[in-house]
Amino acid sequence: MENLTEKAILKINNFHRDEKSAVEYFQTILESLKFPVPGPKSYDQDIVVKLKEENFSFNPSKIINEIKETGAAGSIQSILDSKDRYLAPTIDIGILAMPPSVSAKISVGTASLKQSIRAPGVIKNSGNMLVDEILNYRKSICQNSSTEKFSMCMQLYRSYLQSCISLIDWFLNQYANYVKLTIPNSNDFDNIQTLTSRLSVEKRIDA
Repeated sequence: MENLTEKAILKINNFHRDEKSAVEYFQTILESLKFPVPGPKSYDQDIVVKLKEENFSFNPSKIINEIKETGAAGSIQSILDSKDRYLAPTIDIGILAMPPSVSAKISVGTASLKQSIRAPGVIKNSGNMLVDEILNYRKSICQNSSTEKFSMCMQLYRSYLQSCISLIDWFLNQYANYVKLTIPNSNDFDNIQTLTSRLSVEKRIDA
């Protein structure tokens, strides 16, 4: 007889967005980038736009499906994100091995923050790392959601929530670091003081 208690209770939905939400998000991105917005009957036809000196093409149907599956719009999402002066995407860089007689140093900077490591080593965007953690915890929670593994499931869920809070902290701190560069004396602004304080996440978001 099959042991039903061994089955996982939770399952991950295959889609992050439904069709309506994905189409609306797709159209919003196109409007933000000032790209032509096609009608539903033209979704299977590639769109070609000029980016600097090169042509860039994308297929609306493929992008919409990607939004449904991942929540993000793939290639055109990257173009939109690159225009964000506070949260523009960064690249991961690393040197895993060096000849014995050679040394190397990797340095990166974000706003007023600078970090350096000596090879071998890897520098990765901390926001991206937190997102990876969240997705991995989410998957593990579902895999361990059977009756026998309920305690493990709860441990993973607490770690999942903490990673989500840490990601919010990362966004707030990233913004605060840039603001401090543009304001001569950030101490004169109560909202900046709140944003960089140890108050609750809710109060910092409201600031």
